[in-house]
Amino acid sequence: LEKLQEATWAPKRCQYPVNTINMTKRHQRHILAGKMGGGLPSPSLQGLILFTLSATLDSLRPKACKKGLETCEAPSHFQLAILYSAITLASIGMGGTRFTIATMGANQFDKPKDQRTFFNWFFVALYLASVIGITVIVYIEDNVSWGLGFGICLALNAIGLAVFMFGKRYYRHIKPNGSPFTSLARVVVATIRKTNVMVSSDNKDYYYGHTGETKLPVDHQGPTASFR
Repeated sequence: LEKLQEATWAPKRCQYPVNTINMTKRHQRHILAGKMGGGLPSPSLQGLILFTLSATLDSLRPKACKKGLETCEAPSHFQLAILYSAITLASIGMGGTRFTIATMGANQFDKPKDQRTFFNWFFVALYLASVIGITVIVYIEDNVSWGLGFGICLALNAIGLAVFMFGKRYYRHIKPNGSPFTSLARVVVATIRKTNVMVSSDNKDYYYGHTGETKLPVDHQGPTASFR
């Protein structure tokens, strides 16, 4: 029961790569939360701080289960509030930056070739960090200490944020146009209007480029030489 309680009390592993790529000014405000609260760190960093404190301080987690008892002492409302706040902040930080920064970083380049190179290295770094997070960090949390595991994540996140802040003046700031909520609303409206539309399986009925002509081969073909 003690091992089960310990595992369920710290459910979120470290999967935060150190992203220090270039972004537009609006997305910088999203990442840094616009210095919300008078200079507080980003939501993901705040979440990791709470995770580390929750896994380290005895007052922020329930007492260990006593041997011979079938039930354990339930966590207090304050302890649950800290835990759920950590999960919420970390989720907001991850959801707001993990993939949107890929396109924002690509905006720093003019040539499509450079943008493709950036995308390749970005996703290599992203998933390499994820692999490290679910292997090395998980091993540390299970065999050494949950506090140490979250502490490593916290340190890496803080280093990435510091590098980003020091290089902010060198970034290309693209003026934002329009609102993302308008596009999202259009998708919802179009989905509702086309609920009963019959979908065609013919390739010629679909648009795959600016020429209006389909670019998909009629017959199945293998990978090209450049793809190999």
